[in-house]
Amino acid sequence: MSFRRSSAPHRAFTLIELLVVIAIIAILAAILFPVFQKVRENARRAVCESNLKQIGLAYTQYNQDFDEMTPTVSKFHFDGGIDGSGYTPDYFIILQPYIKSVNVFDCPDRNDPMPTQGDGSGHAKGYIKGNKANNSAIDPGGCFDNYNATGQCVGYGYNDGIVGDGGYGLIGLQTYLMNPDGTFVMQNGSKVAIRAGRSIASIVSPADLVAFGDTWDNLSVADDNAAGRFSSTAALRHGGLENMCFVDGHVKPIREQMSLYKGHFVVVIPVDPKLATDWCVDPAGIGTYSLDYGTTPGDYPIDGSGETCQAVANGLYANSTPLP
Repeated sequence: MSFRRSSAPHRAFTLIELLVVIAIIAILAAILFPVFQKVRENARRAVCESNLKQIGLAYTQYNQDFDEMTPTVSKFHFDGGIDGSGYTPDYFIILQPYIKSVNVFDCPDRNDPMPTQGDGSGHAKGYIKGNKANNSAIDPGGCFDNYNATGQCVGYGYNDGIVGDGGYGLIGLQTYLMNPDGTFVMQNGSKVAIRAGRSIASIVSPADLVAFGDTWDNLSVADDNAAGRFSSTAALRHGGLENMCFVDGHVKPIREQMSLYKGHFVVVIPVDPKLATDWCVDPAGIGTYSLDYGTTPGDYPIDGSGETCQAVANGLYANSTPLP
């Protein structure tokens, strides 16, 4: 028995058919890639939210252990650190006994690398005094603190007010550490500055007051600091929907925007003006900038001494232009 082979030729794809297939793949990619990117961003935002919830729990425990007082921030110099030359206790260091992990303070959307070696004087290895270009190259985020050895900048800032150093947030008037004999505590020839925390009872609404949140600054979430080195709303983390942890421990995202205050000062403010006072211990409270520094604030952006926190918020919106 014999079998005959079919003599019908094998049909190949035509050029048009190949182009159609390629076009379909390109269209699917254009549709799916943004979806995948959004899914990844949502996952990073969820990790960030989880981090802040842990920090909020530690914060609540700290407040309970210290008679319902929020952390005090000082410039006291402790021995040790990465290079052994010492460090100052920033808020994330103060909370370490309750968390025991610096990594929790790393936001997955902040990619600024941080040097993990010091030069023996409290600066990053390679630091040159007065050389901004060199120092920015070795520490782009400006966040070397001689304590954090994770290689990544801390991602969250503490609420030191709607504008930094204004006395509107969770740290009060700047004073100086005193010895029992009434003399000033001195380190390296200078008085040691200290800003005391707030009593929880003095906070008008703990559930409406930001404690920590996403920032590009080195440890401050104040509106005039949070932009860091950036000047575009597009640079905000999580697509501008930034996570904030409140004094009562709950976490929620706030839609924010970068704006140009009076044509020259970049600020980060909520899109909804009603949320601006979430940075105010007391919206009707008077700031302490002039008491701290002995000068009238001027263009800080505080228009003058004696302004309430609500007035500062109103001024921010009245004099700011949104940045794309």
